[in-house]
Amino acid sequence: MHTAQLCDVLSLEVTRNRGVADVELYDWMHRLSLDIIGKAAFSYDIGALDVNAKSNELRDAFRMVAQSVTRISLYPMLRFFFPILRILPEEQSRRSARARRSTAQFARTLVEDKRRELSADPLRLKPSRSKRGDFLALLVEANMDVAMAPSQRLSDETIIDGHETTAITLAWYIYCLALDPTIQDKLRKELLSIMTDLPTYEQLSSLRYLDNVTREVVRLYPAVHSTLRMAMEDDLLPLGEPIRINGELRDHVFVPKGTPIFVPIRVINRDKALWGEDAHEFRPDRWDALPEAVSTIPGLWANNLTFLGGQHACLGFRFALMEIKATVFTLLRAFEFDLAVPAEDIGESSTLLIRPVRISEIESGPQLRVIVRAYKHE
Repeated sequence: MHTAQLCDVLSLEVTRNRGVADVELYDWMHRLSLDIIGKAAFSYDIGALDVNAKSNELRDAFRMVAQSVTRISLYPMLRFFFPILRILPEEQSRRSARARRSTAQFARTLVEDKRRELSADPLRLKPSRSKRGDFLALLVEANMDVAMAPSQRLSDETIIDGHETTAITLAWYIYCLALDPTIQDKLRKELLSIMTDLPTYEQLSSLRYLDNVTREVVRLYPAVHSTLRMAMEDDLLPLGEPIRINGELRDHVFVPKGTPIFVPIRVINRDKALWGEDAHEFRPDRWDALPEAVSTIPGLWANNLTFLGGQHACLGFRFALMEIKATVFTLLRAFEFDLAVPAEDIGESSTLLIRPVRISEIESGPQLRVIVRAYKHE
């Protein structure tokens, strides 16, 4: 439904501009992901894609949060490590704080409404009840379980998080396709082999080249470039290659309990020692014959660390993958995409989240300008 709504928006832009529209696609991907997560997880219509809406406080708040962390500067880092500096006025931090308060209040309102709804219907809280509500209801029910330790419960704000990484991945997906028309055409041909505009989960999963391209985009452009983990007990960390410590060659290092471990997701996803000399290239066909070394990566999906791994891996990765594939399926069957600016002017934001930016307009925040044309079926 929401992807079709985005198609209507793009079609209108193409028609208004006589067949060729210059579109800032990142913002629309952000709106799309926000609407999808709102409806699918919370049964709530956020209306981010509604072009006729005069104002959307929630959408604007999410955009402000995104733009506030587009670049890393020295002062915010100093404020992080030296809290006393936070008492000094700083406009960007104030704007970001206001936006975060707005999104947090939205999350709390959704959760409180759902709590009241569940409390008014005691039968829904019984484990034996076969018919469950929406995703938010399941999360709230779990949080209301008196047997659950407070440390295991999700915060109200956490329940609304997660749409941003999918929007980022979709933006990079279209970027990769716009950069290589041959791959775009090959993928479109496969998508058009499905004789329906509303494919089932099984139909989407059967499209091998769509899966290859998706794996390659997710590998090359993880939305989060790194993360931290902490050793919960003393342990020995095996090394990929032996190192010399105090004159002794060791194939492991001792990690004391409480030690933070930096996990370089993007570096591992592009490691030439694992993926080959073309590790930095966008080549979907690599997934038909992966190097043996890739099998050693302990990732949750597709031999990479984008969704992490282990007990703290991404819980919503299947939902995200289906959202990504379904969106690409719909958009690519309807439109052709080219870059609207030189490829060398497109860069990556220097923050935890790897968003597309225009190097010549870095202060404008995340953006991806593309040329959109209606695809003419033969």
